[in-house]
Amino acid sequence: YTQWSTYDDPKLAEIYGRTLGPPTGSPEAMQAWLAFVRAALERYRDLIAHWEIWNEPNMRAYWGAEPSATDYGRLVRETADVIRQIAPQARILAGSTAGLVPDFIDGFLSGGAARLIDVVTFHNYAAVPEERIYRGIEVKELLKRHDPRLELWQGECGYPSHSSTRDYRGRAPWGLNIQAKWLLRQGLTDTYFLGARVSNYFLLAHSGKRGETPRRSFLSPIDRVLGFPERGGSRVRTVGVNEKCLLTNPDLKPKPGFFAYRNLCALIDGRFAPAEVEYRIDVRDAGPFYGIGPEDDAFPSVPLLASYRSPAGPILAYWLPWYPSEYLPQLARIDLRAAAVFKEPVLVDLLNGGVHRLQPPRNGVFQSLPLADYPLAIAEKPQVGIVPA
Repeated sequence: YTQWSTYDDPKLAEIYGRTLGPPTGSPEAMQAWLAFVRAALERYRDLIAHWEIWNEPNMRAYWGAEPSATDYGRLVRETADVIRQIAPQARILAGSTAGLVPDFIDGFLSGGAARLIDVVTFHNYAAVPEERIYRGIEVKELLKRHDPRLELWQGECGYPSHSSTRDYRGRAPWGLNIQAKWLLRQGLTDTYFLGARVSNYFLLAHSGKRGETPRRSFLSPIDRVLGFPERGGSRVRTVGVNEKCLLTNPDLKPKPGFFAYRNLCALIDGRFAPAEVEYRIDVRDAGPFYGIGPEDDAFPSVPLLASYRSPAGPILAYWLPWYPSEYLPQLARIDLRAAAVFKEPVLVDLLNGGVHRLQPPRNGVFQSLPLADYPLAIAEKPQVGIVPA
């Protein structure tokens, strides 16, 4: 029902291959698509509560044609109508955009899709997770304009531990600890600064074959010296292992990121909700983070804090949003003043799972706390499941 499509640039065409065009291309294709949707809903409506429409429609590689917010909006409307007919209680997700793209999101919602869906999702692959905050705030504002009940979820994102990864590659340097630090920062950035109720990590395991090399038919003379051109972190190969996985390939042993993510999910679960607090961070010793302190008030050299609260008490997670390092020779030191009351505070190292006693704040200030390029968290001791070393 649809035509095959690919990129005009031969290098990109060789990377991404051919893709079938979207069902919006002809009445026959749309009829076939909606028949598939009806069949899927009839079969799985009692098992699946959430339905997401398409994947990264603002990318030609996944949309199958030049991206069009108008065409995607029509696809969302007609698909959502079918979902509502068959499964009225289902939650409908749309967007699934590659990155936070305000113009595209505004475009597909403007045709009436906003009233038919519940959640807008995004996939924001980038080397520094906190950079998404700027666009995230813009997207949240436009969602409020379209329909205040719309939620923003992060539906897919990860970071590779190896440069040889397939698909999204990121930027040098790579490392097992860099991956672990990145995913901790992503989770807190999404749930606190963007207010996302869901923040996904992609992925747990991958079965690709090691040793596979991509076909390179269009190398220039300098490419043969420097290697295939870097694409700002974007994909340069589609074969081999996707090293965003948290279990090693092929033996499925946990990487440091697996344990870090487990620590994060164990500490901050569904009991907690974001809760803003007034705070101030003063740098006492910059350590290896040269230049941070009162003389530098520009991103990414300003330490960040994400605060959460549950009936059992608060959690304060803080970090420096520099590009993460694989190894730190030492940590910086800060004083933290926050309008949060702790009875028996402990400091949780989310990277390695260590739990450390904290001196009670003096005049409301936690003094000489360590500061790293990944989150450390202050929590009440009873909230933390401590296993003796």
